Amino acid sequence: SGPEDAELGIILHCQSKEGHIGNFWDYESPSIQAITAKGRSSEFVYGFDWHWRAEESARRPGRSSCPASAWPRAKRSLHDALSSEILEILSLPWLIVGGACAKENYHRTLSHNSRLLSLSLSPTVNVEFEFDIRETSVKRITTYVPHPSSGFFHPSLSSNYAVILDANISFFLWLHGKEDTRSFFTATQSTIMKGIPGAAPLQELYSYR
Repeated sequence: SGPEDAELGIILHCQSKEGHIGNFWDYESPSIQAITAKGRSSEFVYGFDWHWRAEESARRPGRSSCPASAWPRAKRSLHDALSSEILEILSLPWLIVGGACAKENYHRTLSHNSRLLSLSLSPTVNVEFEFDIRETSVKRITTYVPHPSSGFFHPSLSSNYAVILDANISFFLWLHGKEDTRSFFTATQSTIMKGIPGAAPLQELYSYR
């Protein structure tokens, strides 16, 4: 959802919510609340999930991969084709891709001329920009960020994830002349308790939290 002529887009991987599932810009979703608080808005950003079929829980006990990995091949292929076609139909010259699952699938749509630029912000933090080059022009410039919820599932990496989210999203919003909350993710994820996921007394309790 969002304006189809938007210059800025965002792709996540799969909606996860109990009850009714609606548009991508569902403000009952904590992930959507986070990226909205950062400064992105359905007024000027077009967003969709790479996998359109929602799951009641995208993070079940014992599962760390994308929920679509358990789907039959035909179902995954249908979603991959639809998302790839959306990227051909819409211009979206600037794109933010959140999460490893969406990044892996998006990467398959790039031309063989694509080029990846990696910049180091610190010894432990790199930011990435992908240039999708078609013949004599650049079709799209994409930045890769962790999923907005990733810090909660990987607390030991939450500070690094937050820096990447804040830096890349702020940069893209600045390019479009939009206001943003500069350190939103850094401030939010600094409150996450650090620990080792497998060390929780009960795996179900940790996953629920």
